[in-house]
Amino acid sequence: MIAKEYLIIAAGIGLMAVAAWAAIEENRQWKAFAQAHECKKIEEISGTTSTGYGFTSSGQGAMVTTYTPGKTGWACNDGVTYWREE
Repeated sequence: MIAKEYLIIAAGIGLMAVAAWAAIEENRQWKAFAQAHECKKIEEISGTTSTGYGFTSSGQGAMVTTYTPGKTGWACNDGVTYWREE
């Protein structure tokens, strides 16, 4: 491999590390908010997977699969219900 390939791989690993840190930090902030606002879990909606069929712009048949993640509803003492993807 040449140096450019190593740099691309290192950048990809760095990007994944930053994304993981951001997810951990967001979860930490939510937990602090939920505790401060006395949030209680009130509902869970399970995730779904859907499959569709159609045609591309070139006329070929195509299949598309989409996933919608599950969500949890939290009622907090500020009168707002917050929905978080799980």
